[in-house]
Amino acid sequence: MPEPVTFALKLAYDGTKFFGTNPQPDRRTVHSEFLRAARKAGVRLANPAGGVPFASRTDRGVSALGNCVRATVRQPTEARQVVPALNARLDDAAVVGACAVPPSFHPRRALARVYTYDLLADDALDEGRMAQAARLLVGQHDFSSFSRHDPATRARPGAYESTIESVRVERVGPTVAVTIRGSRFWWNMVRRIVPALEAHARGQVELADIQRMLDGGPPAPPANRLAPPEPLVLEDVVYDDITFESRAEWLRPKAPWVRALRQEAVAAGSFARRLGERLV
Repeated sequence: MPEPVTFALKLAYDGTKFFGTNPQPDRRTVHSEFLRAARKAGVRLANPAGGVPFASRTDRGVSALGNCVRATVRQPTEARQVVPALNARLDDAAVVGACAVPPSFHPRRALARVYTYDLLADDALDEGRMAQAARLLVGQHDFSSFSRHDPATRARPGAYESTIESVRVERVGPTVAVTIRGSRFWWNMVRRIVPALEAHARGQVELADIQRMLDGGPPAPPANRLAPPEPLVLEDVVYDDITFESRAEWLRPKAPWVRALRQEAVAAGSFARRLGERLV
């Protein structure tokens, strides 16, 4: 039997269909769906009982286009066999890229992560002011005022410190998309940053209030909100020494899923538009 091969797999999934990524008793998670699909597809993992590690933990409702999972596989041992087999069995998820990596690879040791939040906006929302506030985030800061606190994390030196490389704010149709690239993201961090930026855009807080939060001060009340999880997407996890391969034929088993997602989006948008017309 050939030696096991370790793969880094980029995984896309509809977070509204899962209770987050990590294993939970009696809950459907991205982790449990991946193990179920591997078993059904005949992809033999080297240590199925030990599970598979993810680059980023996403909460219930948060989707991904490029989370990364490490899988050490005994059979088959080529990406052109592993990826289509998994995609034929995965529900509400798809492997969109693959790369053979050393057994020592751990997906959490990434160069950067990229998140996008689509904020439903009205004409009164000034995205220019949002972008102005977003520039304060760039650099290394204490994000404790933008994170849900974990006692284990709080006790560590440099707790809640992170380096944000870039923030882009742009209006896309009825939404304002906020895309943030950074070294690490703490629990609920993006979902707390976006309301703070929105609060400044609406004139509810000043730049100085947000700067105080970035210096570790208490949150300003209008900025101290938690945005819903569903508009948040983990766009990508970036590594400096890995090139992921993706082929159209690997993704063909997911074509019906993509069509269904598009149809759901059209139906939901049509209903919302027609209902809104009756409410005005």
